[in-house]
Amino acid sequence: MKWEVPPHSGKGFKLIGTQKVDGEILLYFIGSNVNREKVWLSRIHKENEAIQHYVSSYLPKILSGVYDVALTNPKPN
Repeated sequence: MKWEVPPHSGKGFKLIGTQKVDGEILLYFIGSNVNREKVWLSRIHKENEAIQHYVSSYLPKILSGVYDVALTNPKPN
């Protein structure tokens, strides 16, 4: 699988990647409208509506793993 750059939200924040930790997905955000840089997908309902809507729009891609930062690390041969 090849890593994809997550799309910009246009609402003052951007998902920069995800990471699977102990079976849960951790989302990494940057931007002026971000309360926390790291947000567990299972707790996304505690974030503002714009972030919730953004995540729900891209949930299939998030769950597929194409935004996982582990894909950006080259594996040794």
